[in-house]
Formats: sequence, structure tokens, C-alpha cells
Amino acid sequence: MSRRIAKIYVHCTASEWGTVEEVERWHKERGWKTIGYHWLITNIFPTYSSYKESVAMPEFDGKLWEGRTLNDDLTLDENEIGAHVRGENAYSLAVALVMNEVATSKQVDTLIDHCVYLCRKYELSPDMVRGHYEHWKDRGLVPKKSCPNLPMQTVRAQIREKLVSGEVT
Repeated sequence: MSRRIAKIYVHCTASEWGTVEEVERWHKERGWKTIGYHWLITNIFPTYSSYKESVAMPEFDGKLWEGRTLNDDLTLDENEIGAHVRGENAYSLAVALVMNEVATSKQVDTLIDHCVYLCRKYELSPDMVRGHYEHWKDRGLVPKKSCPNLPMQTVRAQIREKLVSGEVT
């Protein structure tokens, strides 16, 4: 059974470092079959040692990696459904940034551009790009997390601006 994509959720890894392989390992340790996110945007520290020793690797900053694989269609099959927002996974996509409290400007630029692409592809309004914490707020509850630690109103405004202007980077 395939389901139409209705939302994009933005997450953070709550870590200062990581790669798609490392996040997949963390998720498998939680009992998931693979990485829960569809995409991961890395920062300058791909490994723990690069972070601990403050050895920045700029070639990783803002790089978009595929996580959970999707078919090239407009719907989600059972094997494509992510593991990122309980009760929302069956019709949403997940983009995560490797970060704890602060994203790099390259990560945010990549996030905006990728969300513009996804909004166009899946015919979604920027209002359907939601921060993980907004899942609870949308239901009138107190958020359990601050993830993705980004000003989502600003993110949506930037997505909207690029969609209206037709700008593609």
C-alpha cells in the first residue's frame, strides 16, 4: 500500500558530529531496521575524533546524504516509511541536520534548497515543512523536544521566497 506524502519533518541529530553510517548505527542500536531519516545534512565534523580534536573537515559541511531510500515516485511504500515522528511516518519525509544547538550556514542553505526541491516535487506548501517539535504544538501539546533547534517560521519563509522567485541553487 503506498501513501501520498503530505509533510516534511526537519530534525537534528542532537550530536555535534556524525555521518549517515554513524546515524544508521545509532538507530539500529535503538532497534530500528535502518536509519530513520530520508536525508542527512552533515556539518564539519564527520567523526567523533574530528569533533574531539577540533579538526574541521569543510568538505562535509552542508553535504546532503541519502538515508532511508525512496523510490522515484510521489508516494511512500512500506519499506520507504521513515522512523522519525510517531504517528506521522506513514505520510511524511524526514530531513535531519547533524547538530545539537547550532546549524552551520551551509547546512541551513542545503536544508532550504532541498525543501524547495521537495515542495516542488510533492506539491507541498512550505507550511507543510515542520520542525520535529511542532508535531506536539500542532496538537495543542507542550513539545517534548526542541528539535531541530531552528526557527522554523524563518525556514518556511525562506522556502516560500525561493518557491515564489523560482530561484534554484
